[in-house]
Amino acid sequence: SELADSDEPVAVKVDRAKALQQAWKQVGVTPRKADQRLWSDFRAACDLIFEQRSAAHDARSAALQAAAGEAQTLLDAFASKLEDGSAGQSDLSRLRSALNALGEMPADREQTLRTRLRDLESQLRTQVSAAATAERVAQLEQLRDWDVQMAAQPDQDPPHPAFTQWGSDAAAAQSAAHRLVVRSEILAGCDSPEADQTLRLELQVEELNRSLNEHVADLSALELAVQWCASGPKDAGFDTLRERMFTALGQLASG
Repeated sequence: SELADSDEPVAVKVDRAKALQQAWKQVGVTPRKADQRLWSDFRAACDLIFEQRSAAHDARSAALQAAAGEAQTLLDAFASKLEDGSAGQSDLSRLRSALNALGEMPADREQTLRTRLRDLESQLRTQVSAAATAERVAQLEQLRDWDVQMAAQPDQDPPHPAFTQWGSDAAAAQSAAHRLVVRSEILAGCDSPEADQTLRLELQVEELNRSLNEHVADLSALELAVQWCASGPKDAGFDTLRERMFTALGQLASG
């Protein structure tokens, strides 16, 4: 009874009770009446200890299941934010911290929950990437629209600093724009017209030499678009080049 009522961990009490049971078996013959009374008391104490073990096991199992349930609730809440497009990296960081704070869970449920977390992380990466691509494409479309407007009304207030860099040499501007278009097609993996194959090869060689000697990163689609806008005034003769330019940039931005 003292062992059952002690503050020792249940596992320790169980081990000691089992040891006492083994020791009891080693005791020789004792008076029957006294033996029965002692055995009854001893058995009751052991039963209490094993009941404590069972209760502790049930409590632990309940705690593990509760942690898994809370994890499920957290994942569901994050999934809802993903569905309405409001989830961000900060939400994911908070989710991970909250899950780590829950501690141990049943092994089978923990594996399922971890798999779902990885799936939600993948969905967030896809959303973030898609949003970034959409933003880049929108910025390209804005620059294209401004370029068309400036071509129609070159005397208007420039809507972007790039348009303040125009020179006065129209021929030089067209040559620069032409080269920029073919360069963008190379970077985007787009085909160039047959008439531009010589220029394309020339630019490819230039790009190769530059990458070998300067180790400079390729320009982004937006940087190339700004260069296009800065290349100079454009009349109707630039329409085809503009179409090719922004087709290539759209592919580059989406890649």
